[in-house]
Amino acid sequence: MILGTKIVQLFLDQIFSNLIHPRKLSFISPALEAKGNRNSGRLALLVFVFIAAEYETPLNSLNQVSLWDGIIPSKEHAKFWIHTTNKYRFTDQGSNLRGKDFNLTLHWHVMPKTGKMFADKIVMSGYRLPEEYR
Repeated sequence: MILGTKIVQLFLDQIFSNLIHPRKLSFISPALEAKGNRNSGRLALLVFVFIAAEYETPLNSLNQVSLWDGIIPSKEHAKFWIHTTNKYRFTDQGSNLRGKDFNLTLHWHVMPKTGKMFADKIVMSGYRLPEEYR
C-alpha cells in the first residue's frame, strides 16, 4: 500500500483568544487517498483524525491538547472543509504556557475492514503562544 501525498493546510488564528470570527481549518486525509492493487477498495472502514497542540514542559517531554477530532467514514468523505471554532478549549491554568513554542499535529488512525489498525501523523512546527493573553 502506498499512501498519497500528505497535504495539510491549517489556518488557525490566535487559538488563545475568544474570536468572534470562526477559525478556518481544512485538510485532505492522505490515509483515505491510498493507492493500491485490486484490493484497495477494501482498504479502510473508517479513519479517526484529530489535531493536537503539542508542547514540552520541564516535567513532561510531550504534552498534548486535543483541539479538534472527527471520523471520516469513507473515501468519499476524505476531502472536506471545516468552518468552526475549536472543538476543545486550549486553556492555560496559570501562566505556565505564555510564550511557549508548540506544534500542531494532525494524527490519523485507520481502522481497516480486516487486518491491523495503523496510525500516522504530520507535525507542523513553528508556533508560539502569546506572551500576554486574558
